[in-house]
Amino acid sequence: MGERERLLRLLSASDEATKLSAAIRLEEIGDEAVIEPLIQILNSEYRWLPSKAVAFVLGSIGDKRAVEALTMRLERMRSFSRMTGHPEESIEERDFRNVVEEAIEKIHEREECTEEPIPRRETLRERIGRARIEWGP
Repeated sequence: MGERERLLRLLSASDEATKLSAAIRLEEIGDEAVIEPLIQILNSEYRWLPSKAVAFVLGSIGDKRAVEALTMRLERMRSFSRMTGHPEESIEERDFRNVVEEAIEKIHEREECTEEPIPRRETLRERIGRARIEWGP
């Protein structure tokens, strides 16, 4: 089993730190071969942390195949909230929506910037580090 397959499997681990480490490493590798497996995880995962990490990595890799899956996942979240009678977003839902919208924006930027260098965006590792500083350990 190669590193990519091992990392994809680790995204389903029960330990949150393991999931984040796997997502960070997948983002660093940036291999478009992980797009389809990540989309599958996004479609089947309902816990917020791995879903956000997968959405972030999909946006960082920037493959347009992810846009439909990200959009559908967001719509499923909204439909579920309406079905359960919770019209107001929870903090987790808002955070997830923000990550998904940012991921879609990154993918569109990458498509539009074929001639020019792509603007650098914050990595998942940097975002987690910033969150630790803002919220404490």
